Amino acid sequence: MPDALLLNGGVSRSALIRERLLECFRSWGRAAGGSVRLLSGADPDLAVCRGAVRYGLALAGIGPRIEGGAARGYYVAVDTRESGARQALCVVPRGAKEGERHVLAARRFELVVGRHARFELYSSDTALHAPGALVDVDADFEALPALTSRVQFVGAAEDSRVEVQLEGELSAVGTLELGCTLVPSNAAVDPADLPRCSLEFDLKPAVTPAPSAGPVAASASAARTRLPEAEEALRRVLGKGRKDVTPREAKDLLRTLERVLGPKKDWDLELSRRLADVVLAASKGRQRSEDHERMFWMLIGHCLRPGFGHARDADRIRELWTCFEPGLTFRDSERNWQQHWIAWRRVAGGLTEPMQIEMRALLDPSLAPAERKLKKAKGFRPQAAGEMLELASHLERVPVASREELGGWLIDRTWADRDPRLWSHLGRVGARVPAYASAHYVVRAGAVERWVEQLLRERWSEVATAAQSALRLSRVTGDQHRDLREKLRAEVADALTRAAAPREWIRAVLEFVPVTETEAREQLGDDLPLGLRLID
Repeated sequence: MPDALLLNGGVSRSALIRERLLECFRSWGRAAGGSVRLLSGADPDLAVCRGAVRYGLALAGIGPRIEGGAARGYYVAVDTRESGARQALCVVPRGAKEGERHVLAARRFELVVGRHARFELYSSDTALHAPGALVDVDADFEALPALTSRVQFVGAAEDSRVEVQLEGELSAVGTLELGCTLVPSNAAVDPADLPRCSLEFDLKPAVTPAPSAGPVAASASAARTRLPEAEEALRRVLGKGRKDVTPREAKDLLRTLERVLGPKKDWDLELSRRLADVVLAASKGRQRSEDHERMFWMLIGHCLRPGFGHARDADRIRELWTCFEPGLTFRDSERNWQQHWIAWRRVAGGLTEPMQIEMRALLDPSLAPAERKLKKAKGFRPQAAGEMLELASHLERVPVASREELGGWLIDRTWADRDPRLWSHLGRVGARVPAYASAHYVVRAGAVERWVEQLLRERWSEVATAAQSALRLSRVTGDQHRDLREKLRAEVADALTRAAAPREWIRAVLEFVPVTETEAREQLGDDLPLGLRLID
């Protein structure tokens, strides 16, 4: 048990909070046979910034600095012919200090430049090697999130290799910097003038699958070894036209991929993005036939979902966006329209605000009530209205007024249309906690309260989506600008109780309960690819 309690932050100015916290700690201390005293802390609002200043002064050598050295050593994977085993190079040894640069002066390396390359990082809390040591990666090493980056030096040709010297350094913010300095052909060049780039690795551990997910992880690993075969199947169908490709091959492309790689639900993040790159590179192939187009949108939506989570996803989204304005080639196919809208809905989390605004401008004339008489884009005659409406409800990065307007159209339709999906869409549009956007896109509480009042008048036994929509619309966030009136939330809690909703749902509309990872996945509308985990 602690001997003393130091309070921090503006909330600790409240006497009630201070007394209650001290009371709790003292009760625990009495149980352990000790007491707890309250330390004085002037200006709790300024404590964090004062601590930052203290730390900055310590880094400059003014004042004491507490440090114990890195608990782990860090190793970057290298391609070598010296061993058949996976090998890695020690770039920062265990025990290294923050800000201490480790120059691997005795070794030179070839670095791929002018195209995207993958850099893998490992750590170990038991291995102890000097910087530059080359070791076999075994069970003592833990894989950390890999980095995909496109390195470029001035004057270096595209897709080439240059000779570099490496340096490793741990930063104060929890990243590892891998410096790459170009080795000059002329030894007389001043080292300070040499071109240099750096790669920054996030040192948070990679997501470890639950024990029950072991076979899935193993199958994903095995699938990656068969990736070249899958990539060839994609290029054969979607790439440059080949006379020996039958119409049936385009129709069965997904089955072919699953036969090679296993079920698509088991494709992990890296595998999915590798496939997405091939599909994007062959995007013109979608115009070859109705099946080619349908398969393109089906695959890119699945492989690029949820539009973020990988280092290169912003580039992929920009590349995919070039396919938005042209739209469909086979515009009479409802199945193609379905896959088209589903794909954009799946990657909506990666679309920027301007992209989403442009998309809503195209969709709104088809979604708005007829009396609004909104003018449709010339030649735009979409099908699959249900999927189009669901896509619109997933676009969270549009102005609040536009989202609120969509909610109004939906609430008007619930008077005559008993489709439970309407309430599901409303639950997303008015959600107190967005699936991927920031809080300033959240619809005003006053507007959502009117929607909730209408929902409470519905017969929930006839609306399968009512309970979950009520949860999303009424959830407590702790933000007074987003939270609904306490009395209205109490009514929602009573309705959830009568509907036999999970106890956690009821609790979440009465008090703050963090959104679980499972709920976050459900908000996105699709399972996330293996290897991708949502964090705040």
